[in-house]
Amino acid sequence: GLDETKALYEWEYAKQMLYTQLLRDKLNDLLSDARSLAEAADRLAQEEDAFFSMRFLLARPLLQAIVAEEPVLLLIDEIDRADPEFEAFLLEVLSDFQVSVPELGTLRAKQLPLVV
Repeated sequence: GLDETKALYEWEYAKQMLYTQLLRDKLNDLLSDARSLAEAADRLAQEEDAFFSMRFLLARPLLQAIVAEEPVLLLIDEIDRADPEFEAFLLEVLSDFQVSVPELGTLRAKQLPLVV
């Protein structure tokens, strides 16, 4: 079945890896004078936002409806086939019209979608 995270988004890992390869020289420059592995890891963590941003987020229809700039129609079909946990998740999302993406924080609806 579809879990909560997959209903909202996926990270485009292939794109993240491609960017990592393309930016390898910049990353090497950033980390070259680190005196320890821990220091290098700390520096890299400071740049984490570069790889966990909307640029690499593949939004699924539920998240697309929430972050849409224009009003949209969100059709939810076959909800009777969903497990109770997913139904509860969906109810929470559609009552608050916001979702939490751990790497990005809370994303709130700019326009309330019409839900059918």
